[in-house]
Amino acid sequence: MASSDKELELLLEAGNSLLEPPSSVDELITLLDQVESFLSRVEQAPSQSMQNAISPSLKALIAEQLFRHPDTDLKLQLVLASHFLNAIRDYHADTVFTSMLTIMTLVLEESEDISMELLSPILARVKKDNEEVLPIARKLAKSVLENCASKLKPYLTQAVESLGIAYEDYSVVASICQVAPNAVVQNDDATDKRVFFCSRHPSKACLVLAH
Repeated sequence: MASSDKELELLLEAGNSLLEPPSSVDELITLLDQVESFLSRVEQAPSQSMQNAISPSLKALIAEQLFRHPDTDLKLQLVLASHFLNAIRDYHADTVFTSMLTIMTLVLEESEDISMELLSPILARVKKDNEEVLPIARKLAKSVLENCASKLKPYLTQAVESLGIAYEDYSVVASICQVAPNAVVQNDDATDKRVFFCSRHPSKACLVLAH
């Protein structure tokens, strides 16, 4: 990202605005979009002036005011998840990673229902051989899933079926669901149950789940 004075000024302004988030969720999402656009283009070794400019944005993304926003509907939850996963970089301080992990964990744990829309950006970061994902974003997504394993297990099992996920591409999901990574899902018409078979041993069922 070319760190012109104008860009630095805009980034600093957006970050300061995010520190006192607007009450309107639509305005907040627009502001988050702007911040993400800036952060995603920050170079691997940002200059001191750039680090100073992005500091308010990083502080805002992990601030309690943002997480405790009065309008905590699904749309805002989705934005929090995707923005954290898109914005995290390996040169960010450990406290940034830890705070993002804590907030995403709380969002999932406190949600009455976990939608596939909320899970999808997280699952995309832990898919094997996804070269578009930064290692630090993969680590964050994996840590979130592991932190919320008990809460997410039934939803991940559902995601396997509804999204056509292959366990061998998502080892952390296989681990949480306690299924061999090379398992495939079939439906037993006689018992009306989902049966997970190990592809290497197709005659042996790994796990049976009732609908």
